[in-house]
Amino acid sequence: MNSLPPWTAARAEAMAAVLGMPPGSEWVIVWTPREVARRPSVPFLVKRASDDEGTAHEAPVPFDDAKTAEGFTFLVLGRVVKRPSTFAWRFEPTGGLPDGLTLEVWQMEVPISPGLRAVRNHYAGAGDQLAIEVIGDTWEDEWKRDPTRVRRALKVLSMTPTRPGPKKGTGAKYATPAEWRTALNEKVRPKKTVATADDATIALWLDISIALLYQLMDRWGPKTLAEIREGRF
Repeated sequence: MNSLPPWTAARAEAMAAVLGMPPGSEWVIVWTPREVARRPSVPFLVKRASDDEGTAHEAPVPFDDAKTAEGFTFLVLGRVVKRPSTFAWRFEPTGGLPDGLTLEVWQMEVPISPGLRAVRNHYAGAGDQLAIEVIGDTWEDEWKRDPTRVRRALKVLSMTPTRPGPKKGTGAKYATPAEWRTALNEKVRPKKTVATADDATIALWLDISIALLYQLMDRWGPKTLAEIREGRF
């Protein structure tokens, strides 16, 4: 499928450099041509650095895997990998992607309104920093007008439409209570904003879906987000 990508190759390469993507990486951008809507599958468009400038491939994703983004569009910048070391998406083989595709997500933008967007950036370097923020001059107005939409846009940043390895909900990422508590201690407890973090942010730190976060809490505790925020696990 040919469609004009929202970013030029030059812009994608420049942003990859700003984020510190390793030299020699092949970047890829993924975007939705229109707002995600309730239908059997959602068209995602994918452009790799090796593709022609005006070319993109359609990679349909089941609605259940993309429903977090219902009512929004988004754009993702990532890098092609075989074995991801951080938050990643996996596309199964399609006509335009005969071998499928796994990409690490380095940046994701979700427009909230014409003047406001939610952004998730992964910066390489000391600590592999993760930054999640809302950017724009209409923050206070949008928050007063529709705080639910702002919160939902932030949750979209944790969307994992397709993942390598075990499917969402199986709990296989943290297969034992010991692994789960180790993850909480190492990935959540040290965060400076843990006392006010919502479920989407905590799931991001643990590199799992929000649904799996609650499944693991039900299975091994703690039972509430308040206990996680207070370090009672």
